[in-house]
Amino acid sequence: MLAIMEIRKRGMISWTEFSSLKLTSPNGGEFWLQGSSETINWTSTGPIENIRIEYSLDYGTSWNTLVASTPNDGSYEGTVPEIISSQCMVRITDTSDSANTDTSDGTFTISNALPPEISTDRSVLRFGAVNQSVTKSQELLVSNSGGGNLNFSITDNASWLSCSPTSGSGTTAISVSVNASGLSIGLHSATISII
Repeated sequence: MLAIMEIRKRGMISWTEFSSLKLTSPNGGEFWLQGSSETINWTSTGPIENIRIEYSLDYGTSWNTLVASTPNDGSYEGTVPEIISSQCMVRITDTSDSANTDTSDGTFTISNALPPEISTDRSVLRFGAVNQSVTKSQELLVSNSGGGNLNFSITDNASWLSCSPTSGSGTTAISVSVNASGLSIGLHSATISII
């Protein structure tokens, strides 16, 4: 006869609660202006009371303390330092566990001037064609609503659509025209991309 005996040791069971930090912004690609007010955001799990926030200007090679300890409430708003770099990163760390940390996934930029931003005077152009008569070309004005120097190029996704010129700098008038020959009767749409 085979007997199976189970032995249990009575005593205290200790649990360690897992905790983690996840930086959500800035996480790469952002543009911050010197002296502006920006917010660093993160999420966390587990018992984390306070975090340290650091920043790097050289892709994480060296770190500077922004705040030594701030409550773990998911965000910290502060003034952007008077520095210029396109290799900025942020790192957050649990003040009681330096192994519990997270860093921006990519770099962001801090500058003393706003970046260029493409702006147009309209978002839709409409053309019509009857027999061989087509609406005359229309003008699309491209301008810079940001800072710095704007250089751009234009592409479209339809063989019957034509833009001229196809690139420019600063404020530029673009002539947009349609060649309706070969198009079937009906509604046709296309997209003009300015990058």
